[in-house]
Amino acid sequence: MKPRHPFELKAKVIKRRQEGESLKRLVVEFGLPKSTVQGWIANILLSQRARNRIDERARQQGRSIRSNRRLVLPPTIYSTPFSPDLVRFFAHCLFDGSIRHDQAIYYSSHSTLAQKFAENGQILFGLKPRWGRNKDGVLRVHFFSRNLAEFLLARKEMLFKNIGRMERAHQLEFLKAFFNDEGSVTFRAETGKKAVRGYQKNVKILEIVVSLLHGLGIDSKLESLNHSPEIAIRGRENIKKFAQVINFDAGVSFLATRKNSYYSKPIEKRVVLRQLLASYR
Repeated sequence: MKPRHPFELKAKVIKRRQEGESLKRLVVEFGLPKSTVQGWIANILLSQRARNRIDERARQQGRSIRSNRRLVLPPTIYSTPFSPDLVRFFAHCLFDGSIRHDQAIYYSSHSTLAQKFAENGQILFGLKPRWGRNKDGVLRVHFFSRNLAEFLLARKEMLFKNIGRMERAHQLEFLKAFFNDEGSVTFRAETGKKAVRGYQKNVKILEIVVSLLHGLGIDSKLESLNHSPEIAIRGRENIKKFAQVINFDAGVSFLATRKNSYYSKPIEKRVVLRQLLASYR
């Protein structure tokens, strides 16, 4: 049982320190502020045995972390071309995610997209996803592996260069990931505004999207390049074709909790898209 009196608690912390417990573990074990524990143990002289114990535990933890960061990927990943699943995983990392030196991360407010990303990565790379949630409720899916990060970063330019020449299935996965992550649909019956949009600071990515859409017979325009770059799809036939071949996934919704939200409650983007198309009749 944890001591209740401050003096008893301090004595217990000092005793555990003398036994060779590290500062980090003491903070976690007793649920105390780090500064408090540091003050209590500042003048405690550790035996050589206790110091050796702390040092060995730190070495073991370091080896474990390095081992996790260097998890081996399936050899076939390196020797086979891009698959549609790999394109989708990669695209989510580029649009609403990030690739760091030792991990690939995807952020999403939509649990369906986050779950698909987690399952996709687990199947492709044999790695276990780790989950988190930001203060604003956004889900985070992490794949910790330096090998994975290096693999993705080495093939980033290859994806940009070759996606226009890949099979249609690959291109559709790229486009679906883009619009699920970065896309929106504008339908204002009172003003007649009708458009499908996609936002991305990287203009190079927007240019790739425009080119891929054109290949599918969908005309689009780049707008606001000097302020907030975006792509806009307008016109009945273009939006209809978008809905038929790309669309938004189930569960991808407008979030009513956002300050600038037009909607008072969550509504799926593909539902709004259907309403937009129905208004042409």
